[in-house]
Amino acid sequence: MSEDVLRKVKMDTIVGETLSLHVSDEVQVPLTLNTIRERADAKEHGYECFTMVFSGANEQQLEQGTYTFKSEKLGDFLLFIVPIARDDKGMTYEAVINRELAS
Repeated sequence: MSEDVLRKVKMDTIVGETLSLHVSDEVQVPLTLNTIRERADAKEHGYECFTMVFSGANEQQLEQGTYTFKSEKLGDFLLFIVPIARDDKGMTYEAVINRELAS
């Protein structure tokens, strides 16, 4: 698993893709990456900062934590997600990436 995957330029390529989130060897939950929002001024200060919003079904509600995601395009990667909303359409989760850019 490469940290390099968690860059906005790479994550942009999978917006709209349904990823497989592995809770355990027996339990896998599909989550769709709906949107990515970038903090506009972050690069001016030497950082890459963006949020990713995912949606999933109400039947399998996930707690905040670090999970292995599987993407057909990007392979496997670890990501910390937090549930931020629940409605009749399902659950919404958010991940925040904030890192210093290499000089």
